[in-house]
Amino acid sequence: MSAHSGPVATSAQPQRVGQLAAGWRVTFALGWCGVLLGFAAVAKTARTMGLSTWWLGASAEPRFVLIQVVPFVPGVLLVTGAMRNVRFLPYVGIIGAIALAAVATGDVGRFDRLALVQFVIAGGGMAVSVASFAGMLRRDRY
Repeated sequence: MSAHSGPVATSAQPQRVGQLAAGWRVTFALGWCGVLLGFAAVAKTARTMGLSTWWLGASAEPRFVLIQVVPFVPGVLLVTGAMRNVRFLPYVGIIGAIALAAVATGDVGRFDRLALVQFVIAGGGMAVSVASFAGMLRRDRY
């Protein structure tokens, strides 16, 4: 008989349906970190070249800070969600990628090449989100 007769508490929470497997959570988080870095690169490039995306505004007359951070909100929320092991992240990631594509449409006709880069970055977020369905835990069928 052991000295400890009660149930043993574990610190690890059991995985639930809809959560991502550990490796896929890391992949998802790293993918969306890449999206964040991509939009940071777009912002830096626009400022360096003297261009004004709709969400940054002109250097002499920048947009309100809450407008400037719009493209970063989906990435921050999704990386945070991955770290907190939120359920159904691939679905939310798809919504985030669509939101970023909507951000990119604001620069079509103004700065087409920057808009193209933004669409590609949003596509990367979409790709990692769709691929993450492979790592989403499902119910047993038996």
